[in-house]
Amino acid sequence: MQAKRMKASNLMLQSAGITVTGNVDGHNLIDKPEFNGRITVKQFNPRSVMKQLGITPPKTANSSVLTTAGLDAQFEATTQRAALKQVLIQLDSSNIKGDASVANFDKPAINFKLALDKLNVLIYTTAACA
Repeated sequence: MQAKRMKASNLMLQSAGITVTGNVDGHNLIDKPEFNGRITVKQFNPRSVMKQLGITPPKTANSSVLTTAGLDAQFEATTQRAALKQVLIQLDSSNIKGDASVANFDKPAINFKLALDKLNVLIYTTAACA
């Protein structure tokens, strides 16, 4: 604490079929705390997770969707703002890449620049909607 720093490496949290790993470095902990690091949600099956949590998965036109998801991102945070950088989100065969941030938590200012490579909406709709 005298150095006003902290470091946590090889963090891991597992629950309901999801594994989250990461690391965090903290600076200026007493005066103006700043944190940065990386968070990864290892590839998981959203349908299985929903079932484990007692949630009925949504009906979709294709039962093979909602079977693969994951996330990887770097983060920075202070008491006034938080940002995700180099975000990579995977849902089935779709990938989202980009950055997102929120500033001024009292009156949030949200910014993001995300790019979706492809999304077949029809396979996620229900037969009644298709």
